[in-house]
Amino acid sequence: MRPRLTVAFLVLGLALCALAFVVRSISLESAFSGDENREIHEAASMIAVAVQVRDDADEPVDQSFLRSLIGDDKRVVLHWDGSPDSDVVAEGPTFTGTGDPSRSDDVWASAEVPGGYVSVSQSEQVVDDVLFGQSRAIVVFFVLLGLCAGVAGFLIARALSRPFRRLADAAGALGRGRFDLDLPRSRVPEVRAISDALRTSATQLQNRLEQEHAFAEQASHLLRTPLTSLRLELEDLALGDQLGPDIRCTVERCVQRIDELDTVTGELVGIARRPGGRGVEVPLRELATTCAQRWADELSHHDRTLTAAVDGDLETTYTAGPLEHIHELLLVDVLHRSRGSVRLVYEATDSGALKLRISAADGPTSRGRSKGPGSTYVRARAVVTALGGRLDGEYHERGLDIVLPRR
Repeated sequence: MRPRLTVAFLVLGLALCALAFVVRSISLESAFSGDENREIHEAASMIAVAVQVRDDADEPVDQSFLRSLIGDDKRVVLHWDGSPDSDVVAEGPTFTGTGDPSRSDDVWASAEVPGGYVSVSQSEQVVDDVLFGQSRAIVVFFVLLGLCAGVAGFLIARALSRPFRRLADAAGALGRGRFDLDLPRSRVPEVRAISDALRTSATQLQNRLEQEHAFAEQASHLLRTPLTSLRLELEDLALGDQLGPDIRCTVERCVQRIDELDTVTGELVGIARRPGGRGVEVPLRELATTCAQRWADELSHHDRTLTAAVDGDLETTYTAGPLEHIHELLLVDVLHRSRGSVRLVYEATDSGALKLRISAADGPTSRGRSKGPGSTYVRARAVVTALGGRLDGEYHERGLDIVLPRR
């Protein structure tokens, strides 16, 4: 987004300046052309008067005299009627025109004198030199203008794209299963609309997760309780002496079918507890490395060290978002309610549950925060409970234990 906006500002700035330059050139060309026309007519009239005065004084009107009356960029022709071979022509060293009145490229004017006329011409190139003669300065101006437009475009594009980058990060966090989204505050209607949509989606997904967890717990209880009762009754019936061999075999098969149904029920409940969608789960190895590195960096700023260990199957996958949220809440709690070195121990059990133990070398400081309402400890326990797990213990005693079902 930023490169496209920067290029757009650059092209727009150069296009506007080029348009302004064209309009300026047309306006100045018209003004200069008018000034040059007036100047050339005044020069023709002045030369005609000078020629008439010199002729009245019986002094020769030669090339050197006419040359002294014109500038370096002009040409003058003194034409005597009836004797075209006696025309006197003088021109400046920088004159580049033809002196032909029939050509539209030159600026020319004439004035009558006794027995002829005086024709003064000037090349149109003079106007072009005024407008475009400073080509190097024009190129430098456009280069500087392009740089300024590019820098301004980059800064504006960066400011405009910043809330969208934060929205992209928030969307990625939501995809990982996090619901505490860091959404930007902006007056841009599109940003506000997307933020509201993400916030609503996060709330709905969190509610759905809690409902699925409640459903899984309720379904496990409602299904397994009658199955267990039925199994116990069948086992009591099978132990009786009044049943024949055929009926006893039938009862035993029923018990086996109930065991199979109980296993299927457990699998269905486990599936209901897992998050839907792909790309939201990461292996325990990657999850532990990321979270431990985050803790180590933050603890190092407070002159504290961290050690970490991972047990069990390292390839067991878990939803990263909720676990990252729990780690961030507990990191703040560890910094305020413990001292000394910290140790993290991750363990993936055979059933797939995640056990996390957090221990610290020393107990809380005198300025440590309590575990009252609104504290990070209470908020972390609420998240753990919502995920179907439990959190208890203290850092400096036997350690803080967290048990989370596989999600």
